[in-house]
Amino acid sequence: MNKKLLILVSILSLLAIVFLTVKSDVFSSVKAYCKASGTDTNYCKYEGKITGIYLNSDNLYLIFLESSFSTENAKEYGYSINSGKAIALSTDKNPTREQFMTMLNIALINDLSVEIHARDVNSGYMELDRLWVKK
Repeated sequence: MNKKLLILVSILSLLAIVFLTVKSDVFSSVKAYCKASGTDTNYCKYEGKITGIYLNSDNLYLIFLESSFSTENAKEYGYSINSGKAIALSTDKNPTREQFMTMLNIALINDLSVEIHARDVNSGYMELDRLWVKK
């Protein structure tokens, strides 16, 4: 009887480990899509966590997302993007970039969710223009 119980506990422990370590959109509430706005310009929206921030040699921040935008979905709403894996933030033309970067770093460091809206394209990526940090 003790041997059967030990085997059962071992199997349940392995299943728990697999469930907790598998990272998939099936287990998360990550959303990335473009849509029409009833009152304003069409936009793309991301809800989820960010996985990294990169500054390239063109002074463009790339904010990497857990889930990608579909390039086809973006095209349906008038946005021609090369990649939906990241959101761009220009260091040149955005007067609120410092506030955005502070909020993004807080979200990344503390593993918080974000909501990002984008209504423009920069270097083949949707460009961030609104940001919320959420628990």
